[in-house]
Amino acid sequence: MTEDELFQRIDNAIDRFKRADGYQKRIKVSKDPHSEWLTFNWRQLTWRENGIEYLIEVFPNFDEREDISSWTMYTAASYDLDRKRFNLKKLLAEKASLKIIAENIDQLLVSGYKLVTSITKDEIPFAVNLK
Repeated sequence: MTEDELFQRIDNAIDRFKRADGYQKRIKVSKDPHSEWLTFNWRQLTWRENGIEYLIEVFPNFDEREDISSWTMYTAASYDLDRKRFNLKKLLAEKASLKIIAENIDQLLVSGYKLVTSITKDEIPFAVNLK
């Protein structure tokens, strides 16, 4: 399968996930990379609940020539309090092929969502002071 076909599979799974009972209907899906000079496929799901910012992300890893060498999927939870950022990140797939992520995307989305939303604010560690 091509990268575009694999991302179509990922996008279809994200649509199913957002429609499923028990999951956030307000999840925002971003597809545009942050960089104008290096473009690549990328997906990020974000939502906010009970003062916590959540995300699930699929992004490429690059080699020294700025070619995609593998893919990573993770979930995270963060919040800011008293000019401090608290952040927790859990890997769902690290340095994997996009094919492996696409083939397992339904399970990865559900397990990532359940993992990150079961974390309480008290379990999210301090990460950095904010200016």
